[in-house]
Amino acid sequence: MPQLFESMFLSELAADTHPGEIGDIVRVSRANNAEAGLTGLMMFDGSLFCQNVEGQERHVRDMIARIARDPRHTAFLPLHHGPATGVRRFDNWHIGILAPSGPSPLLAFRSLRGNDAIGHLLAIFRDSEKFGIHVI
Repeated sequence: MPQLFESMFLSELAADTHPGEIGDIVRVSRANNAEAGLTGLMMFDGSLFCQNVEGQERHVRDMIARIARDPRHTAFLPLHHGPATGVRRFDNWHIGILAPSGPSPLLAFRSLRGNDAIGHLLAIFRDSEKFGIHVI
């Protein structure tokens, strides 16, 4: 069995992309990721996306390359990339829609990398109610 691989990035919703397209992104992502055996978490706060993707390295790299070329995403910023330790963090494909009452917790990712970025993402996911996140 191939080693589990993960990648995490931050990106911004392109200015000319209508927020209504997020539903299309979610629907297509879930279908494509299921077919490729990818699991992970995508969080969106109205302007920033943060995604953590896990699966076979080839499939993770293909997905990240597609997203980096997608004109609906800008300011693509890699946060973590490499072999995953242990088991999958997410056994499904989770989508977190943030409606923060204050500054978005996704802003912190601009200065976090590697395990610090992973730790912050897991804390946001774990404390989703505190951050006003609706996970679908």
